[in-house]
Amino acid sequence: LQKFLNDANNLTTNEKIIIKEKILRLSLQGAFMTRGGKRVYVKNITEDKKIIVKEKLKKKLLDIKFDNYTIDNSMSDKIEKFTKDVNNDCKYKDQLEDGIFRIGISQKLINLYLKYQWCLGWLQELPPHCPFDGQVIAYLQKNIDNNESIKNIRWTRICGKENGGIVQGMKDYRNLIEAAEEVRKKEKCHTIAEWELKFWNEKNVQIKK
Repeated sequence: LQKFLNDANNLTTNEKIIIKEKILRLSLQGAFMTRGGKRVYVKNITEDKKIIVKEKLKKKLLDIKFDNYTIDNSMSDKIEKFTKDVNNDCKYKDQLEDGIFRIGISQKLINLYLKYQWCLGWLQELPPHCPFDGQVIAYLQKNIDNNESIKNIRWTRICGKENGGIVQGMKDYRNLIEAAEEVRKKEKCHTIAEWELKFWNEKNVQIKK
């Protein structure tokens, strides 16, 4: 593992560019994989338009300044601002379901983007949060002492028009952070990021070595 991390930190400029592009694509793929939840795009959108949306999102993601992102409120603010910036861009309106880009999709996109870079050893600090998807949320709902604040949350619907918009969406997101904090302490993990990585690997990775 250490050799892999050393190699990842000693790449040429061109090698870093292609890996960064792969990270962006994987982050978008994961964020847009709603698996039966509320879809991101309008029905019957063409593949060409999907590509245009994703290219715009990649640019916006690269524009985010992640200085001091380890502060909890700062990270939440970045997710909220990113969501608002996308929604304020009228070019997206006719391509997104209900004409909005939801907090649930934003948080997974940004948190995956940081998670992949952290796993490569490219970040000086651990990400403060983690990607919240159906698996993670279901586990939290079953393993916190009082799940009242998160029992009805579905990640693909966070911030949807039918669920209170951005204000309620950010409240739901912060409630998920609190739930993850409770569970990671119970399971003796140092951070939410480390807990989610362990959880995800146990649930999804078949090759353990």
